[in-house]
Amino acid sequence: MNKNEVGTVFTATVWIRTPLAGYFMLVCMTFLTSTACAQQQATQMGGSTKQSPIDLQQQAGYVKAGPEVEAIIAELQKSAYRSKVGAALKLKNHGADAVAAIPALIDNLGNTEDGAPPGYHWSPSVYNPHTAAVEALKKIVPHSNGWGLDYAKKALANGNAVVRRGLADVLPSYGDKAIPLLLTILTTDDNYDVLRMTEQGLGRLGPAATPALKNLVDNNPKGELRRHALLALINGHDPQSLPILTAALDTNSDEWLKSELQNGICDLATENELGRLQSFLHDSNTFVGGRAIGGLKRIGSPKAIEALFGCIDDRSVPELTRAAAVTAVSQLNDQRAVQTLLASSRSSEKWVRYHAVEAMRNKPDQMFVKPLMTALNDSAFEVRREALSSLLKQKVGKRELFDFALKMLDDSNDEVTRNAGEALQSLTGRNFGTDAAKWNAWLKTFGGDFNWDK
Repeated sequence: MNKNEVGTVFTATVWIRTPLAGYFMLVCMTFLTSTACAQQQATQMGGSTKQSPIDLQQQAGYVKAGPEVEAIIAELQKSAYRSKVGAALKLKNHGADAVAAIPALIDNLGNTEDGAPPGYHWSPSVYNPHTAAVEALKKIVPHSNGWGLDYAKKALANGNAVVRRGLADVLPSYGDKAIPLLLTILTTDDNYDVLRMTEQGLGRLGPAATPALKNLVDNNPKGELRRHALLALINGHDPQSLPILTAALDTNSDEWLKSELQNGICDLATENELGRLQSFLHDSNTFVGGRAIGGLKRIGSPKAIEALFGCIDDRSVPELTRAAAVTAVSQLNDQRAVQTLLASSRSSEKWVRYHAVEAMRNKPDQMFVKPLMTALNDSAFEVRREALSSLLKQKVGKRELFDFALKMLDDSNDEVTRNAGEALQSLTGRNFGTDAAKWNAWLKTFGGDFNWDK
């Protein structure tokens, strides 16, 4: 060793608690701190001589925690669930400094103790050690450079369904590095909740997971694994998966999966799939029809817009799908929208009228005032309720609106009268609820002096 290679040599002894394995492990490490040595190692590895603390710590096989994080980890390992929850939520705010806490947080997955009396469950917004650990891990793991994945793999092998579901939720925060482990879950687990979370997790990774999922689809022409892989692709919203989804739909015989595939295609479709989207408009599942409406609006080409306007009057398309088209065209910068809303407000179908009246609220126009006044007497209470709400957004004087709302207090439907009371309060700043007598008394006593133009 020449003088340029001389550095400081020291040995560190580290005790690491590993609850998963159930024993303590003694790690002795010898460090040589010299610029020349570091350069030599980096050259052998084919990388740069500049390495982050996390990189160096990973080469040593551990990540060192600072004093503050060490203290919080000690709290995390106490038996009291409140300590575990409080510690996890503290660690969440430490980001990269809390990477050393990943194994201890993983150990808390599956612990759902929340202090609730037997047979009672708190609101989902109340933390338990499991939910607090999941939230903390999602904040910390992106800073880990993959550290903790091996520990997660062991926990996955030994954990119950709650642990596995928690890991499926957390693993996507590792990014591409987590794909092999998520695929292991997808191909080996048999718990519905775990698999559903894994589908969503792979979906969160988007295009990075598409090639592996395509391979699963190609190599499994039928069966549950194929279904899970397709659902993960749908969750991924990757345009590159569109041919996979359309091919799967053309050969599919599963009715439930069919609607999911259709929805996924609607979200990704381009001009080339207009014909397919138009066929979806006729589907008896109006959730699919609604997604097709959204797809046409998103594409926004002249042909797609014509398809939107055209389906409103096409009685072979289900009513709810045509109603969704009414809402969609109202959001377009198209001069035909106003006339479409006027015509649809006179439709014989309740939901078409409802969507037209509702859309008028967000697109004020003087031409809407008279149809909305007429809709206050509609046979459907949903339309009457929305008519008053939309009328309040038009250029109508407060005094006139007050009379409309006061009259609606006599409606036979509670939702309509409640909405009328809220309208009266917004117009006057007074709160007499749905008590027509009190509103009439207020009008008689103070109405003459009230500033209706303010």
